[in-house]
Amino acid sequence: MRWFKTVLLLLIATLLVGGGGYAYVWYKAKAYIDDTLTVLLPGYRVHYETLVLDPRGEVRIESLQAAPFGYDSAIKVANISIRADAPLFFLQPSPVSAASDWPSFLAIKIDKLRMDLASDFMETALANQSVAASKGLVNIAALGCGDVREFSLPVLRDMGYPEIQADLTIRLDPDNDNGRLVLGSQIQLLGIASQRLVLEVSFTPGYLAPQTLLAASPRVQRFQFGYQDLGFNARRDTYCAEQTQVTEAEYRLAHADLLRAQASQLGMQVPERLWNAYEQAIAPGSSIDLGISPAGGIGSELFVLMNAPHVLAERLNPSLRINSEGLDLTSLDWESLLPDADQAEQLTPQEEGLVNVEQLKEKILSSREVQKLEDLKKFYPASFDELDDYLQYQIRLYTHFGRYIEGRLIEVADNKLVLLRRVDQGYASYSVDRNFLETIEVYR
Repeated sequence: MRWFKTVLLLLIATLLVGGGGYAYVWYKAKAYIDDTLTVLLPGYRVHYETLVLDPRGEVRIESLQAAPFGYDSAIKVANISIRADAPLFFLQPSPVSAASDWPSFLAIKIDKLRMDLASDFMETALANQSVAASKGLVNIAALGCGDVREFSLPVLRDMGYPEIQADLTIRLDPDNDNGRLVLGSQIQLLGIASQRLVLEVSFTPGYLAPQTLLAASPRVQRFQFGYQDLGFNARRDTYCAEQTQVTEAEYRLAHADLLRAQASQLGMQVPERLWNAYEQAIAPGSSIDLGISPAGGIGSELFVLMNAPHVLAERLNPSLRINSEGLDLTSLDWESLLPDADQAEQLTPQEEGLVNVEQLKEKILSSREVQKLEDLKKFYPASFDELDDYLQYQIRLYTHFGRYIEGRLIEVADNKLVLLRRVDQGYASYSVDRNFLETIEVYR
């Protein structure tokens, strides 16, 4: 009988110790979550229904609501989870600032963040004018879209989006012993777009802490950005065409003309292949992959190389793929792509992506004007010596062999010309020798 009492007492003691330990861990995890939410959302009332603690290194909160102070509507999140491979990670007083106790990975996942665009705080967002609106300026992305100055959340509501629904994943893979840090994130906005980022940084081993990071000689080894349109581009074309009472093709033409005019006004010399790439990048269903991978990484010398665009571009080793097709960036004149120094000095940092449309007003063509100009245009004969005056014009050629070629004229040099022709996968350049030409016609 005595042994039974002893076993029972040991069992009860074990349960009390285990339960007390779990309660302590749960309390510490809750304190960490509450403090983090207070820092991330200082202007919100935050409430969540459930806190789930997995001793293996995961903390999850479910049914979170965050309402701005003074409003009834709230941003809702189905669940937020924070995972680390170190079970005691959240027991540290300040987990992220501890240099020696970083886990091999830390992941944050936000599922089904939902924001109703008819919420009461959205009315305030609509009333508060941005820098663009207050100065009569228009964001570059909204050029040619009627009275729209930027694609803000209220504009998205007008475009037919009832709410913003997002899933977000952030993962941190630190390796303090080998001096490596990889940060990755992916966000998907339902019916709009998805984005992903990867940043890989090297540093002096043992220096992975906020207070010693600057002394760690951090160097960017790799950066990748990916974008996939999930419906926004098509909806934008339809909406902006309705705003300006033109067809979608005419809206895209007006947008491109305004953007080209703004680049010209800033003194930027953008080659035609980059304009074509831009048109493909903003088309419905497009995908963009941009990356840099400097050999040996790049650190503080970046600020010195900013004064030498060609050298900087060579060091960064950039790559660009649009719709899975690579774009050759090696022959670009990077300095000519930059705004004129005098023009750039007149722009504040808040206005760099904004445009004064009044100065470009003549570029906006109504549907009737576009049709009228198209009706007046036709192919006219021209000589080879006149072609310098028709760069970027549509031309058609007939060779001595009876071949017919049509495309946009992008270069005239010595005894040849180069056309840009549309092909199944985009565009391709085509060189034609002058001696083979029978007839040249320019569309004007």
